[in-house]
This record gives sequence, C-alpha cells and structure tokens, in this order.
Amino acid sequence: MFLVAAAAFPILFKKAKKPTQPAKKSGEEICSCQSAQNGSCTFSFSNSETKEFFTIQMIGGGASGGKYKGGGAGEAKIVYYPALNGKYVIQLGKGGKYSNGNGQNGGNTVLYKQNDNGSLELVEYARGGVTNNEKIDSSLSQQEKTEQRQGQMPAFSEGEISVCGKGGNSGDQGTMGEVVIRW
Repeated sequence: MFLVAAAAFPILFKKAKKPTQPAKKSGEEICSCQSAQNGSCTFSFSNSETKEFFTIQMIGGGASGGKYKGGGAGEAKIVYYPALNGKYVIQLGKGGKYSNGNGQNGGNTVLYKQNDNGSLELVEYARGGVTNNEKIDSSLSQQEKTEQRQGQMPAFSEGEISVCGKGGNSGDQGTMGEVVIRW
C-alpha cells in the first residue's frame, strides 16, 4: 500500500501549469507626407496581436507662406488610446497652396475608424496651419525679417521634428500632414 501511495503521490499533487498568453507584438505604422498615396492610408489592428496601449502622433497640413511671411505649421499633438481594434483610415491634411499673392491654410489631418457598414467614425484630428499675409515690420533686423519669411516647423514635446506639416516659406506652399501610430 505504501508503494502504491508513493507512486500516486506525484500524479495526485502535480503542480498546475499557468496558462500562457501569446506574446503581443510592438510596432509602428506611419502615414507620411513622403509615403502616402493620395494623402490617404488604411491600417488594421487586432487587440489579440498588438500591445494594449497605442500612441498616436499627428500633424496637420502646413499653411502656405503669404506674400510677406512664412506659413504656420500644422498642429502637432500626441494622444494615447488603450486599444485600436479594427480598420482605420487616415486622411492627411493637405499643405496650403500659394497663388496670386495669397496664402492658404493647411488642411486637417484626420483619423477615422471604418465601421462594418463602411461608414467612417471620427477618432482624432490635428488642425492645419494658418497662413499670414501681413507685411513684415521694417524696423526689424535683417535676420528677423529672414526668420519671418520662413515657414514654421512642427515640433513635439518629445523633441521630434518632421518635414511633414511644415509651413511654407513666403510665396511657397506648405507640406502635407503626418500620422505615426506606435504600440
């Protein structure tokens, strides 16, 4: 009886294994002024495959420069989401165009979720930059005048700077926006 109990002991008191979850991937998706086809990108995410939290870095389209001054950069913002599950469509804000001495504001960069019926639901957006058609103050130094003719660069608190969303120099157009999604 002792031998049977000794043989059964490992079977009866076998340690239960903890269930394992498959490793979730980290990654990055970029919809950039330099790579997007027609200013639009589509991405799909699955919560079962990606890490739980998403960082979305967005830049609106840059404004064109005015006749005298450079254009404003698109709004640069970073937002955090606990999950992105499904199909998403990004429309990059267009850079403002310059024509006949007049500047144009940059367009909004927009992130949409595509619903099952094909409709789009707004998730986030970044505003486009604003053009400036005012004259430069003649009392400024030459360096200050040159600086005012240059378009603004978008910047993030993390110190990242992108060529996307840049305001145009005086008489030039702005650049398209950008979206970077990290998880």
